Amino acid sequence: MGKVQVTRKGRIVNVYKVRVKLINGDEICGIVNIADYDCERLSDFFALESNSYIIMNKCDNEHKTMFINRNHIVWAVPVND
Repeated sequence: MGKVQVTRKGRIVNVYKVRVKLINGDEICGIVNIADYDCERLSDFFALESNSYIIMNKCDNEHKTMFINRNHIVWAVPVND
């Protein structure tokens, strides 16, 4: 389950840690905020067709933030810490 929080500026966030595999074989683990897309569930977020990119923060590779094309994702799984 995501962590729903309200920031100091009153912004609602619902973050999930996920691992995605891309068509080039790379696997990336990071955090997505599904509240930005008015989603309540992670599955709803990945089923969206209106936005062709997802934004992942705190990625486990050399990048802090990545914009990933949804068409390049083979699978995505939630990660529980």
